[in-house]
Amino acid sequence: MARFLSPVALSNLQAFRYWLRSEAHEWDISLPEDELVDERKEYPLFHLYWQGVSVGMVESPLQALDRIGNRELLQKYERLLNQEPDSAFG
Repeated sequence: MARFLSPVALSNLQAFRYWLRSEAHEWDISLPEDELVDERKEYPLFHLYWQGVSVGMVESPLQALDRIGNRELLQKYERLLNQEPDSAFG
């Protein structure tokens, strides 16, 4: 079963995109528009880009960071999630 992407999940992806672009300028993600999401998942698949070239599809901010493979960037993101869990975008 599928449902539409929630406004909160879209907002979280937008915030993650802004954060990623400010922390690692060569990386970016696509933002879905009215995408259907599997009930068991929070986000639809979205593109991860490096210097404007798609390097693949990911299904969450954490999976994007795992794909990037920069441990320092991942640690910054995890610290951000732990500092403000109510407003985190993950």
